[in-house]
Amino acid sequence: MAVAGTCKIQIMSDLHLETHPSYDYDFPQTAPHLALLGDIGHVVNEQLIQFLTRFDLTEEITVLGCTLFSHVATEQAMAVQSRLVDFRDILSWDVGDHVDAHLEDLQWLNLLVSELAQQGRKIIIFTHHSPTTDQRARNPRFAISDVSTGFATDLSKEECWTNPAVSIWAFGHTHYSCDFTTDHGKRVVANQKGYYLIPQKAFQSGKVIEVAGAMSSHTIASQDN
Repeated sequence: MAVAGTCKIQIMSDLHLETHPSYDYDFPQTAPHLALLGDIGHVVNEQLIQFLTRFDLTEEITVLGCTLFSHVATEQAMAVQSRLVDFRDILSWDVGDHVDAHLEDLQWLNLLVSELAQQGRKIIIFTHHSPTTDQRARNPRFAISDVSTGFATDLSKEECWTNPAVSIWAFGHTHYSCDFTTDHGKRVVANQKGYYLIPQKAFQSGKVIEVAGAMSSHTIASQDN
């Protein structure tokens, strides 16, 4: 059974609970579903990584989630490799591995978006890295940076970005929050807390995104829990 309505998802990222005293951080529950878009804390349970697949949230709405990584520009490779924590603190991982992982995730997203759109499904995409270089999604302080491609990639020509079936794309990693709608009607959202000593003022612990569509009876029941 399905009932018309809206599906609500609470969204946040970059809590960085691995840094003291962020472990004491609390937030209110404001929706029946919670999306944590990376850099939450130490991942000690491999099962937490298994979300990297499609998830049919309702009978009409599918969530696609992946890390995405980024396409590091050749001229920035040395700076990104030496300055970003992703590479300094992860053994046996370099810019080449990072770019390969990005291309793999991008290929997967493009394929799934095309298939799901043909089925008439509404699509929400959650990634850790940013899929856009739109100025509204970037911190003006870092408008000119020699490590910018370590954080964001311009996917404006890709199927996963241009397909109208994708109604919302939310991401993290940049420590900059935004919420805007593109010319094609896609909502782009980031709600990032950032490091304890450098908190992001625009972060909202109770931020919720909504997407219209039929909700299954299972989803409705979860709202009462």
